[in-house]
Amino acid sequence: MGTPAHRYQYGDQTLLEYPGGYYGQQTYMAHIGPDGRLIDYEQVRTVEKFGAIKINEATKADVLRTVGTPSETSWLSLPQLEVWSYRYKENNIWNSMMHIEFDRSGVVRKVENGRDPLYDNSESRK
Repeated sequence: MGTPAHRYQYGDQTLLEYPGGYYGQQTYMAHIGPDGRLIDYEQVRTVEKFGAIKINEATKADVLRTVGTPSETSWLSLPQLEVWSYRYKENNIWNSMMHIEFDRSGVVRKVENGRDPLYDNSESRK
């Protein structure tokens, strides 16, 4: 797969992140053991992986190790939340966007799914 986009340490394992796919809808994570051998290789932008992110517990580091780097980031000033948004193909069918909201201390406060506006052409139908 070449050079990974990011490396994360998780216990005695090293996680190698390989983003890709159409508009970045896929991200693969390779789990490398302490002996340098591949343990596992998986596509992490899935409903199951997003569902594993624990609200009021998970941190930014946990999210990065679970689903990789976001497609976009933004800031909601009124509730004072940082939002990481991830493009993905929900159930390999729908072009979706998962939004993960963090408080100022970097803890997940909300996870919300929606349509990916990149594919929303409802305005062009009017």
